[in-house]
Amino acid sequence: MRDSIDQMLEARSRELEAHFEALQSQMDPHFLFNSLMAISSVAREADAPVVVEMCDCLSRMLRYTASHKQSSVDIADEWGHAVNYIRMMKLRYEDFIEAKFDLDDSLAGIRVPKLILQPLVENAFSHGFANATPPYCVAITGTRTERTWALEIKDNGGGFSPSALRRIEEQFRKHDTNLSNHDFSNQLEIGGMTVSNVYIRLKMLYGQDAVFEISNNSQGATVKIGGTIVRTEGKERGADV
Repeated sequence: MRDSIDQMLEARSRELEAHFEALQSQMDPHFLFNSLMAISSVAREADAPVVVEMCDCLSRMLRYTASHKQSSVDIADEWGHAVNYIRMMKLRYEDFIEAKFDLDDSLAGIRVPKLILQPLVENAFSHGFANATPPYCVAITGTRTERTWALEIKDNGGGFSPSALRRIEEQFRKHDTNLSNHDFSNQLEIGGMTVSNVYIRLKMLYGQDAVFEISNNSQGATVKIGGTIVRTEGKERGADV
């Protein structure tokens, strides 16, 4: 009986790890690195420093997504990945972008699921600012309590329409049903880190302790994510992945 249970737990663990790797393996970036270096070289020769810097930002982001296959990272690295994205957007939109960052020092060393913050920041730029007028403002805050971590993204975009909020809530309910039935076939999409992608991975790791809140604020939209902190071998982890 015990051997059977252990085998089931091991199989379940391997299944979850496989799903995480599938969600995080967006593309083979090696050919993109070479292409970026070529573009960067041309930009230098043409005296286009902004293009060179944008290539550098994108190269750092690709290197991050292509690095080790671990499904959890230090929260500071995840934070840095999102900052690189905003840095690239500021180069594109210049003074039209205002960014504020506030990461609690006590979060250092906590490990969280990889690629959960930047996709939400990107969503603000792709959708929140689509019908808004500049300056575009985005603020990212990282906080913790004794047993939980949280990241919050606020923007001054158009916010979520009531119908959009209803669709998101309905989609999340469907994901919850599939997760409870261990049916991942219709939700593990590869090709883009969507909001649902982040939600699914948080729920897979933290279950009922997962935090994923979407709402409108007085100026735009707010998205908050979080989970519990697990202490293992003297280290703190946002998730024991």
